[in-house]
Amino acid sequence: MSSRFLVLVGIISLCLGVENAKAQDLIQTPLPDCKEEGLSSKIFENRPWYEPLPATPHEAQTVIMSNWSKPFEYMVKPGTHYIWEVSLGREIPIVVWDSGNGGDIPIGKGCWGFGLWAPIGFHLILDFGDPSDPMINTDYQFGFMGKAAYGVSNRDRLGFKFQVGHQSSHLAGDFTVNALGIFGEKFRRVDVNYEFYEVGISWEKLYSWGGTVTKRLSSTFTAGHGHQGFYSHGVRNGVLLLPSERNYEPAVGLQYMPSASHGWRPYVAYDAHLLTTYDYDRQSEQWEKARVSQSLVLGLRNFDHQSRGVPDFVVKFYRGRNPNGQFRNQNTYWTAGFGVYIRP
Repeated sequence: MSSRFLVLVGIISLCLGVENAKAQDLIQTPLPDCKEEGLSSKIFENRPWYEPLPATPHEAQTVIMSNWSKPFEYMVKPGTHYIWEVSLGREIPIVVWDSGNGGDIPIGKGCWGFGLWAPIGFHLILDFGDPSDPMINTDYQFGFMGKAAYGVSNRDRLGFKFQVGHQSSHLAGDFTVNALGIFGEKFRRVDVNYEFYEVGISWEKLYSWGGTVTKRLSSTFTAGHGHQGFYSHGVRNGVLLLPSERNYEPAVGLQYMPSASHGWRPYVAYDAHLLTTYDYDRQSEQWEKARVSQSLVLGLRNFDHQSRGVPDFVVKFYRGRNPNGQFRNQNTYWTAGFGVYIRP
């Protein structure tokens, strides 16, 4: 499964979505101009500003996938594995100030707003077919996030995000015990946990043929509190473990979502992260290598039910560096599967 193949599938799906929207003549009415009474505050009300894309890995969102994948390091069974990938999370709204229409209606021309959210996420990898252990890895993320939005025109919206948080990843206890028993001193358990901050900008454009295209650019940086880098350093199995040096990871995101009021419609989302290689065997303070890691999601949404919490059916492809905890030293990894994405 090459990168060219993923890009080709995305382009084809995008074109199909466009043609479908044209055929249905689904042209969304431009949003009204901003209210004149100025900013007003709302507690615990969500807004559709800079929401997670289904293709972005390990965001604070709920996705349940049944996947085929390349085996992780220290797995016993060779060949393709059948795994479950479970992400449970949400960006919990705390307070917003806006001058727009409120609710889930996108912000209109001349309107702007900002607010505070608390993203909380949990990510789990299960493999019931490997003798090592069903539970492989768990990831946790929490923090605070500031988001802002501005209606450039009745069809163009800008979004901004600044997040500070904590990320920690842990191998399951039984998996660790079995890996030690099978691989002995070749196995190392590395504590991957770090504080980080993330900045991002998003541009959403509603086209007259009936679809919204979202373009995003962001970057994550380790904050350096407690210890430097993505994982704690020290002596592991008699070998000095140096802290990571490449402590930032830029990313781009793309999404096409049709504008519809009823029926099932396809959409496509794409994410590319420049992920750092966790090189636990480095002997000097040199920068680690990095690899562009790509995710492609093809989704099907029922627009008869516009409320949050309604599942989309999705197919997902991933290729690049293993994004799970200490397995980020695995340079070539792939996974493909199907599942459900719960709308935030």
